[in-house]
Amino acid sequence: MMGTQSAHELQVKNEQFALLNQACTKLLETQVELMDTFRQHAASLRTPPPPPQWDKIVAAAAPAFAAMYVETVNAIKGEGRKSKRPSTADLLTPVDEKMGKLYELLGNVASNDRLEVLLKDPEKLQLWMKSVQSFMSSEPKAEDATE
Repeated sequence: MMGTQSAHELQVKNEQFALLNQACTKLLETQVELMDTFRQHAASLRTPPPPPQWDKIVAAAAPAFAAMYVETVNAIKGEGRKSKRPSTADLLTPVDEKMGKLYELLGNVASNDRLEVLLKDPEKLQLWMKSVQSFMSSEPKAEDATE
C-alpha cells in the first residue's frame, strides 16, 4: 500500500513539475517577445528620419527661383516688368547648343535609376564617358573665348 501511495505521490509531483515547466517556458517566451518588441521600438527611435529629397524640392522650386531671379535682375537694371514675360520653361532652357549638350550629359545621370542603368551596362557607361570627354575637350567657340 505504501508503495502505491508513494508511486501516486511521485506521479502527482511529476505532473506538477511538468505544469510548472510549461508555465515557466510560456513566461520566458512572452518575455523574449516583449523584449524583442522593446528592442525594435528603441531601434526605430534611434534611427534618424529620412533625409529630404532635394532633387524633388529643387525641381519643384527651380521655375519659381528662375522667375524671381529674372525679375530681380530686371529691377536692378531698371527695366521694370515687360509686358511679354518669358515663360518659366524658357528661363530653364539652354541658350546655346553647348549648354544643351551639357544638359543632355547631366540628364543621363540625373536620377538614381538612370545612374544605376548607366553603371550596370559597361557599353553605355563607356559611350557616356566618351561623350563627356569629347565635351570637355571641345574647343571653346569664338564667343566663349571673348567672354
